[in-house]
Amino acid sequence: MRKWLVLSLGLCLFSAPPAMAENWDAEAVALQKKSDWRGLEQLAQHWTKAEPQNAGGWLNLGLAEDGLGRRDLAAPAYEKMIELKPPPGLQQFATGRLAADYHALGQRDKLRQLAARVKAADPAQGALLLQQYAADLGPATPPAPPPLLDFVQRLTEDARRWQADAAPAAMEVRNKSDDPAAVAMDDAYEVYLTFVSPNAGQALQASFAAGYAEETRPIAQSAFSTLLPSRFIDLPAAIDRARALGMREPFDHAMLAVWPLPNRKSVPAWVIAPAHDPAFQVYVLDAQTGTRYRTEEILGPVPGNDAALLAARRQWQQAMAPPAPATAARGDNPCAHPASMAVALSPQCHLPGVARLNLLRCLGEKSLGHYAGGVAPC
Repeated sequence: MRKWLVLSLGLCLFSAPPAMAENWDAEAVALQKKSDWRGLEQLAQHWTKAEPQNAGGWLNLGLAEDGLGRRDLAAPAYEKMIELKPPPGLQQFATGRLAADYHALGQRDKLRQLAARVKAADPAQGALLLQQYAADLGPATPPAPPPLLDFVQRLTEDARRWQADAAPAAMEVRNKSDDPAAVAMDDAYEVYLTFVSPNAGQALQASFAAGYAEETRPIAQSAFSTLLPSRFIDLPAAIDRARALGMREPFDHAMLAVWPLPNRKSVPAWVIAPAHDPAFQVYVLDAQTGTRYRTEEILGPVPGNDAALLAARRQWQQAMAPPAPATAARGDNPCAHPASMAVALSPQCHLPGVARLNLLRCLGEKSLGHYAGGVAPC
C-alpha cells in the first residue's frame, strides 16, 4: 500500500507545472538561453493553462514552437499574445515574429491583414513590415495611373470651404508604382494639387503623399496661378496618348498646368516625363485636344536629342566623377575637374537648360542629374 502511495505521489509531482507562477519568467529565460525548446514548450503550455491572460506564456509558447520548426503552431500563440494587448515593446516583437511565420507559411492574406492592423495602430512599424514583406503585400501587377477628373472636382468643393472662389490651377502626379513597399501601403501615386483664390490672393497646395498635408501661400509665390479648365483629358488617357506617340517607359511624373506659349495664348497641357527613357523625351500634350507640343514651346530651351544634351550630360558626368588629384593640371576652367555638384551647377559651367530643367525637378523629380544618374540640388 505504501509503495503505491509513493508511486502516485511521484506521478503527481511529475505532472505539476515545472515552475511556480512567480518563477515563469526566470525559468523561461533559462530555457531560452539553453535553446531547450522542448523544455520551453512544456513550461509555456503549463503557463498558458495556469494564467491564460498572461501574454508572457503565449509569447514563450510561440518562441518554443518556432525553435522546434513548427511555425504553424507558433503563429496562433503569437496571435493570442497580441490579442492580450501586451506592452508596446513586446507587442512589436511578437508582431515581427508573427509576420515572419505568415511569410514562411505562405499565408499572404493573413500577412496583409496583420500589416493593415499594424499600419493603423503604429504607422512606423507598419511601414517597416510593408518594406520587409513588400513582395507578399503588394499586388501582382502595379496599379494603373489613377483617374483624377472626378477627384479634382470633389476636392474643389472641399477647397471652397477655404475660399469660396477657390479653383484648381495645377496638378502633379508622381509615380512610385515601381516601389513594392509604396504599392503595399497604397501610396503608388502621389498627388499634389494647387488651388488659387484670386479674391484672397492666396494659393493652397494639397498633398496626398503618405498621408495628407496642405499649406497656403501668396499667389505671387505659386508657380502656377492661371485656372485649369473645368474639363480636361484625364491622366490615364494622357498616358495612353503619350504611349501612342512613342513613350515606352513607365511615366516618372506628370504635371497639368496652364502654360504660356510664345506669341500665343496660354494653353492647358500635360507635361509627362518618362522614367529612364534613353531618348530623354518629355511629352507635352494639350489637355483638351491631345495635340503634342514641342517641349521647348512650353518649357523654353531644354536639352533634347541633340548636341546640347550630349554636352550637358558629359559635363554632368564630369561633375559626378571623383575629384582629380591635387597635382592634376586644372587650368583656368572650373568645370574641368569640379570638386562638387555646386561647382558643376555654377554659372561658369554653362550647363544648357539646367535652370529650366530644374524647374521640373522642383515640381517633380526629373532633372539632368536624374537622367545622368546623379541627384541635382533644387
